[in-house]
Amino acid sequence: YDLIRQALDTVADGRAVELLVADSSQAHFRQVLSTVADGFGACRVAAPSECPAASSGQTRIWNDSADLDTCPYLRNHPERVWADCVPVSIAGRTTGVLHAEGRIELPSNEELPTELELVARKAGDRIGVQRVLARTEAQAQVDPLTGLPNRRTLENRTHQLLQNDMEFVVAFADLDHFKDLNDLHGHETGDRALRLFSRVLRDSVRPRDIPARYGGEEFVVVLPDCSLADARVVADRVRSQLATALGTGTVPAFTVSVGLALADSGEALSEVIARADAALLKAKQLGRDRVVTAGELLETVPGGLV
Repeated sequence: YDLIRQALDTVADGRAVELLVADSSQAHFRQVLSTVADGFGACRVAAPSECPAASSGQTRIWNDSADLDTCPYLRNHPERVWADCVPVSIAGRTTGVLHAEGRIELPSNEELPTELELVARKAGDRIGVQRVLARTEAQAQVDPLTGLPNRRTLENRTHQLLQNDMEFVVAFADLDHFKDLNDLHGHETGDRALRLFSRVLRDSVRPRDIPARYGGEEFVVVLPDCSLADARVVADRVRSQLATALGTGTVPAFTVSVGLALADSGEALSEVIARADAALLKAKQLGRDRVVTAGELLETVPGGLV
């Protein structure tokens, strides 16, 4: 946008030009930049479908707001103005418009619409490329099935906590008897179960916490500036809200076991996760559907997992 503004400053020669771009719903325009700071030249159009230039995909030139065939959004303007409106195509869709406007005393010129069209083409191409890159980067950071951050993102974000020597707790969660659920009800049902648990997990933690799908039916949450006691409250809340969510009957009932570990100063993330995983194993041995903290003195159930 800064580059587009510089280009518009060059071609506008003091005239007011703004760039309107549709939001993600494609239903509303928002101003993303303007060559003037006083609000002059801001169009009142609310949506691409209501803009004559954007809806037609063609440049529209309005010589005088007092003309009978002027743009509806120039009619009743407090001053007599002209306007040049150039559609901006982003990724093959006309979802933006360059709107230039000025008082009749400072008229447009023959070159301005052509120069705005050039800027519009370059701007549409550049915004399209940036969106593709942003989408690709976002996809590389999240698990496609659950929408949660993936293991790599978890490690990268936790690296910042380690650099700042911030205290945090790792919660390692594993869905109980998930293989049986998959075998009995099919992988599509298993996927629904993973998505449901992911929603519960996301809704149960704070915005600054880092929930991630660690692999398969395993999930890891990093809870910064959190005590083990508070982390246990969070883990129990996840189990409780999971039971409530399963009450809808859209997914066969299942439970989750959780292991907790408090990071020691200077400890690597992999070491904390390993201790949380060991606590999780204890929870499995004790019968599943429970929370166990690393370091708790618990007896292992004879015969291993139950």
